[in-house]
Amino acid sequence: MEAIEQALEAAFANHDLPGLVLTAQDKTGKISCSKAIGKLSYEDDANPIQIDSTFYLASTSKLVTTIAALQSVERGHFRLDEDVTRILPEFKGIQILTGFDEESGEPILVTSTRAITLRHLLTHSSGIGYDHFTLLLVQYRKWQKFPVDFHRPGKISTNYFYPLLFEPGTSYQYGAGIDWASVLVQRVNGNISLEEYIQINICAPLGVRDMTFHLEQHESVRGRVVPTSMRSGGLNEMGVAKDPNGEVEDANYKWFPDPVEEEYGGAGLISSAAAYQEVLSSLTANDGKLLQPATVLEMVKPQLSAESRQAFMEFRKLPHVAQFTAQGQEVGAELDYGLGSCLNLEDIPEGRKKGTISWSGLPNTYWWLYLEGGVSGTLFMSLFPMGDVVANDLFNRFQRAVYNVLGAS
Repeated sequence: MEAIEQALEAAFANHDLPGLVLTAQDKTGKISCSKAIGKLSYEDDANPIQIDSTFYLASTSKLVTTIAALQSVERGHFRLDEDVTRILPEFKGIQILTGFDEESGEPILVTSTRAITLRHLLTHSSGIGYDHFTLLLVQYRKWQKFPVDFHRPGKISTNYFYPLLFEPGTSYQYGAGIDWASVLVQRVNGNISLEEYIQINICAPLGVRDMTFHLEQHESVRGRVVPTSMRSGGLNEMGVAKDPNGEVEDANYKWFPDPVEEEYGGAGLISSAAAYQEVLSSLTANDGKLLQPATVLEMVKPQLSAESRQAFMEFRKLPHVAQFTAQGQEVGAELDYGLGSCLNLEDIPEGRKKGTISWSGLPNTYWWLYLEGGVSGTLFMSLFPMGDVVANDLFNRFQRAVYNVLGAS
């Protein structure tokens, strides 16, 4: 582990990576690692980053919201394969966007004939995309004259309600399905806010205090938020760094509303790496604090239909996508989706094993969890743009170091 820590320290000193926090733990106690590396900025008088420093999680939020949704299933509020329109009537009669008329520029829409289920929402196979990420929806929003940037205020029911991209269960498109799952959680639990739900049902059982959607309600978390940094050299047409080896520079990039009008379960959490590790460790121990053991086992089983899985594999061929899905896994290697996260179907050289689930967030916040081996970890930073090549490589090296200690590679 010393070698990877030295590599990360050198990466900060050389402006290759910003300050960061890494954690790893296994259920036997052989690995129990938490390390803060670097400073909060490159200013001469900047303070060192701390283990309890906090980060905007972006899509790393999705795992926590998935747990909340599965708790609601366990309590009998909803079923995984039930039509969501009982709770989300907005989707009754939802249409599918198939393209645009070449002459009029009007969208071409057909009515969906299949039901959306919670399983679809948690595996990005519902047909709901992201209107800032999917070209067809970007065009649709332009036609509507509707803003699509991250800074927009508003609720999920406004910002993420638009036509589907395909019939539910027949393809894959990364999108706002888990945000809608968070709306479902709120409604089936007496219209409780997602913030209150997660504090009561996820944070409290684990003794976690450093996780929230609302910085204005948790000033101690706000005071520890790591400032953003940016890879120099600009962005290419895919929204990733034009120069993957450009220097990391301090930035003042405000990419998410503060305060938020509504909790976005797919993107809105702020947390320390240590708090997030508590969630991962509870799952790897399968201790029943968050979910029943059978539910955790279901999370790491393949969930996609053959059509959806093929579409996911095609999606991952995009260069920027490969950097935030199953890091270290070669493009074309066998993947699927568990409930809420990507699922490895084969071992990889970095030590990550078949059955591992993982995901990452826009500011290069990474996590992985291997249930059978009882090991999990994080590597959190606040670096833009997404899918950073250097961060990705060092996350892979960190995983390899963990598995070397465990004697699993």
